[in-house]
Amino acid sequence: MAFMHNLLELSPRHLPPQLVETLTDLPGMDARCTAFGTLIGVPAAPVSRLATGLPEQLLAVLSYARDLDCDYLLVDSGFDIDENLPVWDT
Repeated sequence: MAFMHNLLELSPRHLPPQLVETLTDLPGMDARCTAFGTLIGVPAAPVSRLATGLPEQLLAVLSYARDLDCDYLLVDSGFDIDENLPVWDT
């Protein structure tokens, strides 16, 4: 049986610029560069900075995606700003 996944598209401005550049290099991250942007797997359960070592800004975005019942997050400059999340200057 096929399963439909939910995807949240976000602007990279929701993360610090230096973090956006290293998303695929972060240990413990399920992130891949694609032709459509950086695809990130959203953890099914909440994770903490202490348990993962991931930056708080990234954990906040992943938590937001999880709260929206998303399985994946796609980050690309072509996507709009979400007014519910902080924005970083580039």
